[in-house]
Amino acid sequence: MISFFCTSCYSAKFEPLVLTVRGAGGTGKTFLVKVILNAIESMFDVKVTETCAPTGCAAYNIFGKTIHSLFCINVDDPTKELSPKQRDKIFQLLRTVLVLVIDERSMLSLQLLNAVSTNCSQFAHGTGNTEEFFGGIPVVLILGDDSQLPPVRQLGAFDTFQENGFENTLLTGSDLKGKHILDYTVQKVKSLKKIK
Repeated sequence: MISFFCTSCYSAKFEPLVLTVRGAGGTGKTFLVKVILNAIESMFDVKVTETCAPTGCAAYNIFGKTIHSLFCINVDDPTKELSPKQRDKIFQLLRTVLVLVIDERSMLSLQLLNAVSTNCSQFAHGTGNTEEFFGGIPVVLILGDDSQLPPVRQLGAFDTFQENGFENTLLTGSDLKGKHILDYTVQKVKSLKKIK
């Protein structure tokens, strides 16, 4: 992944890598993320990585913030409009981000995943990336154990779909972008498996 990151950042045309890392508790997901982030951060003079998770405890374990805090997402209504102050905060935060890590994927609802992608699309790298998932941030790692707790209020984003074409999905209009993010992620994982 480090070689992908290095070549992608300097290529005129590249496709962002949205990668799902799964594994049971204790298999080294957090360790892997820390190694990757340390390697990437050592290549730059400015902070280029952000880490987050749905809960404070999970965020603390990866030296990050909660998703709601990092992206100014309303807990009760993830689709709520951002205030000008919140918009400026996210704009400043995402100006230089090259790697975004989201932990505890089992606890992500479609609405929350969509809100993260929408905020990134509006503000990453000086705006203008509204057509790209996660605003075209070069590397997005979504990790967790699917056997862990699901979201409190909604179905989990990764529980909502079946890997064989996403049949029997439970989508509403606002969920469609979340579905496309998951579809994109699955396709990337499948193409990476072919490279091996």
